[in-house]
Amino acid sequence: MNLQSSSQRFISGVVFGLFLSMIAWSYSVYYHVSISLVQGVLCTLFLAFSFGVVAMFGNLDNLMDNIPF
Repeated sequence: MNLQSSSQRFISGVVFGLFLSMIAWSYSVYYHVSISLVQGVLCTLFLAFSFGVVAMFGNLDNLMDNIPF
């Protein structure tokens, strides 16, 4: 596995994880569910890091090709 390729995959996974966690956090505000700032930031970082690890070690090209449209 190429180092530059794996770091790019990790960063793209982190960005995708941050995007999804911000959507989830905005829905919690919309539905009046109180999530504290510390809990929101920790969950966002955990989700972003886990998406980055999955993107780095997983074969996302194969996964994206198998998504039914």
